[in-house]
Amino acid sequence: MLTPTLTPSQPWNRSSSLCSKQLSMSTSTDMSSFEPVLLNGPSDWRKWIAQIQRLALEDGVWHLVDPSVADKPVLTRPCEPRASQVKPEAEEPEDLEGYETHKLEFLYSAYRVQKMDFDKKERALSALNNVVIGTVGRYSHLVSNQHDVVANLALLKARVPPSDWAIKMQARNRYRALLRTPDVSKMEAWIDAWQLALDEATSLNLPDVQGLLPTQDFLQAVSVIDASFATFWTQTIEFRAFEGAEDWESSIPDGIKISEIFSRTAKLEALTPPALSADTGGHGV
Repeated sequence: MLTPTLTPSQPWNRSSSLCSKQLSMSTSTDMSSFEPVLLNGPSDWRKWIAQIQRLALEDGVWHLVDPSVADKPVLTRPCEPRASQVKPEAEEPEDLEGYETHKLEFLYSAYRVQKMDFDKKERALSALNNVVIGTVGRYSHLVSNQHDVVANLALLKARVPPSDWAIKMQARNRYRALLRTPDVSKMEAWIDAWQLALDEATSLNLPDVQGLLPTQDFLQAVSVIDASFATFWTQTIEFRAFEGAEDWESSIPDGIKISEIFSRTAKLEALTPPALSADTGGHGV
């Protein structure tokens, strides 16, 4: 009887894998494709770890490195099948017969799939560690000699992130700072920055951004630029509040929406002849 030809993958070679990791690095961890966030202090942590999370998710390894999870799965190299797994007394594939040979072939097929997945994830972890080392800024001394990205992220999380209180205070300060009278020549950039600050403050559930407070804050900030716009919406809010209809606040644009209405109105007024603009009142309604 002819013995089926088995073509197992070559044994795993760590040095070969490490040498080729740069060539096989996935595009998601190629730092040249985007502007990296540098970790130069506690205030950078949220954006920095979000960057690392995005890259790790794209490569399917975030569950292996997430520093906020204590009990994480460990990437384990699959074991190459042996003839003895099919037949205890068999030492080589040639010692198998019939269905035993086919069973070993099946085990090898599963092994190859597992090995490819392992190699892919191992390269992704190595590449991710390069990103970590390359973006930690003044914390480079903590991780420069560490080759384990899981250990690096755990170490950085224990050392760098600000307290919850500090995070909220920083977000509040950013939000309040952007409520100062904006530069008219940089209006769109200011609106974008204010919206980002509002989103951050909202995600932290800060008292400063509950209900219609952001809408009122925005109207007050732009009142020196477009008094008619601010007056119209302020009076609308007061009128709806006076009516006292159930859930009346939901009829008023929230902070994001009112800023978008203002942006569109400003753009329309810039393109509208002065006489026509005066007729419409510039309310964006």
